[in-house]
Parts: sequence; C-alpha cells; structure tokens
Amino acid sequence: IARIAEKDLQDNYSKSYDKVLEMLEPLNKLTLAGKYPFIDAALFIKQSEEAGFGLTNQWGYEITPWFDGVPEKTVEEHPKYDLLGEIGNSQATVDVSASSRIDSTFGKSYSLREVLYRVGLIHQPMRNILRFSSSHPDGDNFGKDAKVNIAGYKNLFDLFEDAFGQYQNLNYPLSSTTRLDSYVDSIMTEFPKSDFSSEINDDTKSNWSKKSYQIAQDFAYTALNLSSEQAND
Repeated sequence: IARIAEKDLQDNYSKSYDKVLEMLEPLNKLTLAGKYPFIDAALFIKQSEEAGFGLTNQWGYEITPWFDGVPEKTVEEHPKYDLLGEIGNSQATVDVSASSRIDSTFGKSYSLREVLYRVGLIHQPMRNILRFSSSHPDGDNFGKDAKVNIAGYKNLFDLFEDAFGQYQNLNYPLSSTTRLDSYVDSIMTEFPKSDFSSEINDDTKSNWSKKSYQIAQDFAYTALNLSSEQAND
C-alpha cells in the first residue's frame, strides 16, 4: 500500500510527495533503513512494536459487532482497540499548524507513520468485525477463534492477514524493490486508479471500516461457508 501511494504521489502530486518526505525525515535515522522512506515509514510502527514498544500494539482493531443468529447485547468498548480513533488522532497531529515553542517535527513524523500503517490495517476485513454466535457467545476474537483449514491456515484472521498467501516473503530491510515493484505494478495495472473514483472521493475513514466489515460478513464468513457453526470445526 505504501509503495502504491509513493508511486502515485511521485507521478501525479510531486509537491505533496516532497512534503511527505520532509515530514518523514526527522525519524528516518531510527528506521532499519532509510533507502526507501515510504516503505520504512509504513513498517516503523510494526517494527517498533516487535522491538518492545508494545503500547500501541492493540490499536489495530475496530470493534463492530455482528450478532450472527444470536440476540444482540451491549458490547463493552475497549479504547485500546480503537483503530479509527488512533488514525484520527494521528492525522490531527499531522495536520496541526498552531505555533508553539515546542518543535513539532518529531510528533508529525511519528504520527504520519501511524497514519500510513493503520490506514493499511483498516483495509484488512477481519480487523473490523467481531462476530458473536452460538459457538462464540463472547465473540470470535476478530476471527482468530474461527477455525479454518485453507491453504495451511488455521484461523480466519491469519488467512486474511496474509491475503490468502499471495504476499511474497521479503527480507527487511530491503536490498532492492525489484520483487515488490513487480507485485505493485501488477496490482496498479489490473486495478487502475481510474476505476476507483467514488472510493477515492470518500475520505470518511468510518466508511472504509464499514466496507471492510461488509466484506468480512459477506465473504469471509458467508462465501467461505463460515457463517454457520462450521466456523468452529
């Protein structure tokens, strides 16, 4: 996603591209490699979590309950799962222009990395739905408790998190973007930007989450025959 954004900005919005690079620069020295700033920025939050900064590792989920054949009930809110809230707060930090005696470059640089990373997460359907059913009366943990046996995957969350295994494993930091660009270019050719004018014009992040939720409900559970108790087999 970050590489697609980078290519689009370079080709069509050069001033915005330069501004992004300027905002990312203050923290580049803390990444594993500064050769590919967009890619490094998109991975920065995940890498920092793996390095022990676990404060943010739960802000990757948006709780939208689906009561599949069971009575609806009040679902306790968990701020640590507030994916939309974290994206909104981070974007607000990036956008702020108020004068201050405190240098804002660090906050903007970090928050832009949060936006790049978590906007990617919100497009993973299983991160936007919590299914309640007779087999999972307390929820299925975003599909992590929905058992499957598809292409070697054991649960629904992991299946979607890895995009059905279509992503090639790449060692990081990257020595080159050749393999990545081959994949990115094929996506941009098969699904040109011109086909998504309505989606591009909708910058309401809650709608992005709702669309992911709908994909999970209509496809992840239903089309894969997992809307019944088969999801627990």
